[in-house]
Parts: sequence; structure tokens; C-alpha cells
Amino acid sequence: MEARLHLAAIVDSSDDAIISKHLDGTIVSWNQAAERLYGYTAAEMIGQPIARLVPPDRLEELAAIMERLKRGERVEHFETVRLHRDGTAVQVS
Repeated sequence: MEARLHLAAIVDSSDDAIISKHLDGTIVSWNQAAERLYGYTAAEMIGQPIARLVPPDRLEELAAIMERLKRGERVEHFETVRLHRDGTAVQVS
């Protein structure tokens, strides 16, 4: 239990946005850095589809990533664009 609490504290205090989701794309965790990067609170995003952050022209990219994860494949580091709450593009990796 102590190890889980320690890991949770690391994720929460990270300067990197860390978001976890189920294989159906539903967001299950959202750290403080994600709040700063995207402009949504954890309460607003947990339970929402990750697609909410994806520009319409990138939805196929998301579908391909989710299919790879469902097959148990690793998704290597890549750069892409996601959307801030106000609709502006956010460059992420």
C-alpha cells in the first residue's frame, strides 16, 4: 500500500501531463500537470473520452493508437497535437 501511495504522489507531482485511460478510451486518471496543459480539472475529465482532446483531423491517429494498445503493443514516443479547453492546439509528445 505504501508503494502505491508513493507512486501516486510521484505521478501527481510530476511536471509532465500523465493521463491514463481504459482501452475503450475513457479517462481514469488526470494529474495536475494535465490540468495545467489542457485547462480541464481532473473532475471534469475523469470518465470522459480521451477523444475530447483530439482534433477532428487526428481522430484516425487516436483510433490506430488504441488498436495497438488493445493488441498489447507498445506505442513508442511520438509528437502530435491535442486540444486545450479553449480550442487552441497543444503540441504534445
